[in-house]
Amino acid sequence: MPIPPLAAAGFPAPLLSFLPPMRRRGFLRYAGATAGTAALVVAGCAKNGATPATTDVGAGDVGALNLVFALKQVETAFYAQVVAGSYYTALSATSANYQILSDLVRHERLHLDFLRSVLASNALRPLTLMPLTDKVDVTTLATPAGSARPGIWQAAQQLEDLGVAVCNGAAPYCVSAAYLTLLSKITSVEARHAALLRDLRLADDASLGAAYFIGPDIIAPDTHQEKVQLPASLLPTLNAYLAADSQLTAVRLM
Repeated sequence: MPIPPLAAAGFPAPLLSFLPPMRRRGFLRYAGATAGTAALVVAGCAKNGATPATTDVGAGDVGALNLVFALKQVETAFYAQVVAGSYYTALSATSANYQILSDLVRHERLHLDFLRSVLASNALRPLTLMPLTDKVDVTTLATPAGSARPGIWQAAQQLEDLGVAVCNGAAPYCVSAAYLTLLSKITSVEARHAALLRDLRLADDASLGAAYFIGPDIIAPDTHQEKVQLPASLLPTLNAYLAADSQLTAVRLM
């Protein structure tokens, strides 16, 4: 069954009209996921009638994947606005930055579409986002001096770091080995995105220092491993991108 387009899930079609259709088979081949993960039939997702002030992501596999699904809605919307912005549209299609941003938006759309297919009727409703252009300057790569709005690279890195943290924080709540494997594949791609963006920022700004690539913001000084954050500690950051009627809780991922 073809995956529904993003416009059907509440995303504005014009921002994504440059993307070619993506069939589910293509994503399975790309991500290495198995056909056995095509549907998620487990209980645990809160059903929504009237729009509540908050929505709980659910429990177990549903809760873990819905937490990542929510993050993917934010990431996809962010990159959609970037590629609709003046910086991206002025780039040559053969330039490295054009190709990097094109890959990032496609990867996030693939993840979003696939998770929607996997979760099926257990998927969170389309979330309403805060105006991202109020938070990010999509007209420039680097954050302008004195600006409260980060540029594209900094905002993208923050979101990709959050993506890794959300995937890692959700993973312990997976019940099924198949869904844990699926989540691990997505985490691997998010980590590559985050590493690429940190490397690009370091190349543009040597003052960040060589340790920035694996800096103390993501590596624990005692274990020298990636910091672990549980869903409850990640939700405030994720909710900051969501409108008042789309705030999330994770009371069953505790």
